Amino acid sequence: MIGAIWLGLGAVAAAGPLREPVMTLLNSHEEPIDAGSVKALGRGAAAELLEISQDPAVPPTRRARAITALSHVDMTTEIRNALTTHLRSSEPLLQRHAARSLVPLGDAAIDDLNLALASDDVQLRIAAAEALGRIGTTRSARALRNRLARETHPLAKDALTTALEAR
Repeated sequence: MIGAIWLGLGAVAAAGPLREPVMTLLNSHEEPIDAGSVKALGRGAAAELLEISQDPAVPPTRRARAITALSHVDMTTEIRNALTTHLRSSEPLLQRHAARSLVPLGDAAIDDLNLALASDDVQLRIAAAEALGRIGTTRSARALRNRLARETHPLAKDALTTALEAR
């Protein structure tokens, strides 16, 4: 049976059987979300995380943590599409988390991350540079070098240089 749970900040969202343990994980702002924590939630966690990431009734910080957690599940077409939708959204926090969550796709994420590198939002450019550095392929390095040649913001330049050095 689908019910609802109070999210603590005035938002109510539909609850599936894993909503409460998933929200507990997402509510822990002090601890980073890791693969082991997500795996411990068991089957169905990916669907719950996907739903939370797309639910405008859920506070943005929890949606962003759900997006981060999605990087620790099997990257289905549905999840990849959701992440790229978040990357192209108008919500900067969700965009940055989506950029970092695309890393498991490797080279398949580079075109989307290249778009993020061209954003007017310097924080999104930094997140995309970090993601490309973590991908660590020849193709991702080429994307980083191409952007570095055009980048004007000192913090973004530093992120691009650091990402290239990390490979």
